[in-house]
Amino acid sequence: MQVNSITDLINTIDPALNKFNNVLGYYSPGDNGGGDFCWDSSCTEVVNNGTILGSVFTTSGRWKRVISDETNVKWFGARGNGSNDSVHFKNAISTGKNIYVPEGIYCVSGLVLNWNQVIYGQSTLSELHAVETDKPLLTITRFGGASQLTLYSSYYVSDINFCAIKVLNEGYNVTCEKLRIVGGFTNAINCSDSSNVNISNNFISGMVGPQIFISYGTHNIIENNKMEKCRGTSFIKLINAASVTIKHNYIGGGDTDRPGAQGIYAETLLPADPNYKEGQPFYHYTYLVIDSNDIDNIGGQAVAIKSYFSVKIKGNWFSAGRTDGVSSVLLNDCKRIDISGNDIYTSGYMGLQITDCEIGSITNNQIEMSKDTGVFLLRSSLFSITGNQIGNLTGLEEGYGSMMKVGVSENQGDNNIISNNIFRAVEVTDLYHEGPHNVVNNNIFIK
Repeated sequence: MQVNSITDLINTIDPALNKFNNVLGYYSPGDNGGGDFCWDSSCTEVVNNGTILGSVFTTSGRWKRVISDETNVKWFGARGNGSNDSVHFKNAISTGKNIYVPEGIYCVSGLVLNWNQVIYGQSTLSELHAVETDKPLLTITRFGGASQLTLYSSYYVSDINFCAIKVLNEGYNVTCEKLRIVGGFTNAINCSDSSNVNISNNFISGMVGPQIFISYGTHNIIENNKMEKCRGTSFIKLINAASVTIKHNYIGGGDTDRPGAQGIYAETLLPADPNYKEGQPFYHYTYLVIDSNDIDNIGGQAVAIKSYFSVKIKGNWFSAGRTDGVSSVLLNDCKRIDISGNDIYTSGYMGLQITDCEIGSITNNQIEMSKDTGVFLLRSSLFSITGNQIGNLTGLEEGYGSMMKVGVSENQGDNNIISNNIFRAVEVTDLYHEGPHNVVNNNIFIK
């Protein structure tokens, strides 16, 4: 038998007479909320107004929707017309099945996925709009994920709890992909104590704080994202996050949009240990790979890293640090550094500024149009600086390049090698270096 709506099924069909019914819509025929229902007289499951329904004709038994491995929010009454659909989404999530969101605008807040649960849209035309600013729009737990959705906030609010996606503590094997996250969330994606999180192929624009924020956790990947117009201090921020790979991302603005935010900021904080004594060496044994990214036209550092144990920066394009007195790449108190194959272009201070670091290789980079120094080492040792091209390689941009003072400057350090580099059209071609055990040879100077 056919009926027009869920209300008709509950109120007009006696299950003693008809145990199978086709419902044409949730509210009205053709609204995508209908489906087939069978009567189960022994069922005692909680009514959720989508897949489990009661009947006015009896208090025992339930109408059960005939479904497969996923559920549709429209089955639970979500309208997708800009009205508040939070309760309908939460009822759909309560089934524990994957959630499908058809095209539409759904105003929601405080959605929390269960373990192994994924929410996905028809495309980014499936929009979730935040209606509350004191909680995450969507929280994802272990083995869950979100894809092919737009998450939007018309509010610009700085609140640690207000993010588009929160990956819950101990989140594991979570995927956030093919999302469009725009507007005034504090963070687009906030991960805490989470591991094996894959953040990939997303478009992120706006945000009040860091667009992607990861604290603690390990083995997370940030890949193939486009990120622009960050209002916070950094596009990507890592705190005590170990074994993070950041690759193939575009970070920055257009030619006329040069925000002051840093591209990537990473720091290992000192342990909250009462037995820790100031001055003791400390590393969180954090490993960070920054590979083949385009960080372009921003005023802050492309990369700023503090107290990481192992850092690899390779194959990137950095047109960053354009603000006077700001270096393109800034490393402080790091070990085991590999900086290779990068094109570092147009910084307002140093190309590479490395302070209190130990054991590193700086090879095969092109560093040009820095306002002061190509590579600056302060109190850093055991570095090999070889095979780089430093200077004005492609001509001058007004205010840049011609002001470079020194190709490589090494201050209060020792046991470094500076050799086989090409320095071109720098104002002062002599290298500044000190320390009785430095090796400086076979460098080429071209005016």
